Amino acid sequence: MARFDPYLNFSGNAEEAMKFYQSVFGGELEVIRFKDFPGGDAGVSEDELDQVMHASLSLADGRVLMASDAPQRMGKVEFGTSTHVMIGVDNADEARRLYAGLSAGAQQVVMPLGDAGFAELYAALKDRYGIHWMVYFAGNRPRQLSDAQLSRGRLRAALAEGASKNDRYIELRRYVLALVEGETDWLANLANVAGAVFEHVPGLNWAGFYLMKGGELVLGPFQGRPACVRIAVGRGVCGAAVAERRTQVVPDVTAFPGHIACDARSRSEIVVPIVVDAQVVGVLDLDSARVANFDIEDRRALETIVKDITPVVDWRAATRG
Repeated sequence: MARFDPYLNFSGNAEEAMKFYQSVFGGELEVIRFKDFPGGDAGVSEDELDQVMHASLSLADGRVLMASDAPQRMGKVEFGTSTHVMIGVDNADEARRLYAGLSAGAQQVVMPLGDAGFAELYAALKDRYGIHWMVYFAGNRPRQLSDAQLSRGRLRAALAEGASKNDRYIELRRYVLALVEGETDWLANLANVAGAVFEHVPGLNWAGFYLMKGGELVLGPFQGRPACVRIAVGRGVCGAAVAERRTQVVPDVTAFPGHIACDARSRSEIVVPIVVDAQVVGVLDLDSARVANFDIEDRRALETIVKDITPVVDWRAATRG
């Protein structure tokens, strides 16, 4: 079985950070500097020779936390929100101890340690060095997070931190993939995808699917107010997406010829056609009460999500009249 050990990069303060983590986790710390390793000084400036080429913190359970300083030639180290180090523990006291240690001087506590529904204790934070951590204790909940639960936890953290649209969509994609993994029921899959998109794409008042049945679009799983049940090909934004076989991004639906006002609150819309074997089998439709809520980033991300779910849905069953 493969084992995954985190490796962290820093901008000249790797040793300080690793000593801090040693104070939190314990373990044995080994540090190798650029100047100590044969050939390690190649491409390294004079003031970087004392920096850390490789550091490893070996923990009692066999896991290893590793780190290094990134020389200038490697480019600037940027700390993002798309990666977190997840720590699962066996008891509540250990979760509290680790949380207290990691949150000391933290740049941001995204979710304080507490009951998270899927776990008795869960926390998400960005420590004093800009590293993102999650602390997790299942308690009397399932012993291990499912992929979907873990992805949702990362997504909630990304949203809470005010992450970029790209980072939010990266986590949403992971969440959607985890939701549909191993499930063969088309209705369950489309319903879960609609729910995930509606909950986690900002500014929506409606999100769901229309399915091609008998030559027209028929309402499928969705989130939001009741919607138009049937839409003719070529009519409205959804019908245009089918007729033109391309994504429609509409900044202001009131200016779109033939717009169908299923929900009077809707001001902007994006519709992604779903194509299987050169045939449009349905669309993913998102509405927003905000003008110009969708852009090229939304288009690319939603088209990717549609491509991800296309192979796991029985479209023949979904479009059966």
